[in-house]
Amino acid sequence: KRIVNTVSFSLDGAEFKLYQDVTRMVKSISTRAAAQAPGDPRARAMGFLMALYQRRLASSTASLKASLTRRADSLTRKLNHADEMLKEGPIDIPDEDEWEEMEESQRELLERKIEAVMLTENRELTNEEIAELRRLATEAQAIIDGDEEAKLSRLKSLLEEQGFFEGF
Repeated sequence: KRIVNTVSFSLDGAEFKLYQDVTRMVKSISTRAAAQAPGDPRARAMGFLMALYQRRLASSTASLKASLTRRADSLTRKLNHADEMLKEGPIDIPDEDEWEEMEESQRELLERKIEAVMLTENRELTNEEIAELRRLATEAQAIIDGDEEAKLSRLKSLLEEQGFFEGF
């Protein structure tokens, strides 16, 4: 028989600061994405991504750090790729008839180029986001290195109380 209990714990110090910082970043980026492209599925996707960070924070500091690092690395790669793509010259935007006549692969390439232009036009914001993601990942690593994670400490103490480690 499995018995499930919810156990409370308190966040304080560096862990609480990380929680506040991630929440602040989530709100800022979600608000900015929604304002830039109301109704755009990419804005909704960004909101979803930001909500995932909060879930990762509730899960573990290590999973949050991994998510933050992946996002920073992905944005860096996309920005570098966008720069390379735009070196090919200006984009020729087709009219509606030309668009309809294009092969699917040509349309996909054009869409990637348009996204590259949008990404590079927002370079400052993208670089700010990358810097913030890396800063938060560093904060998370400090918590991991300092063995300060409240959830893990509380779990360990509960397991010890139940005699889980006896005989090991």
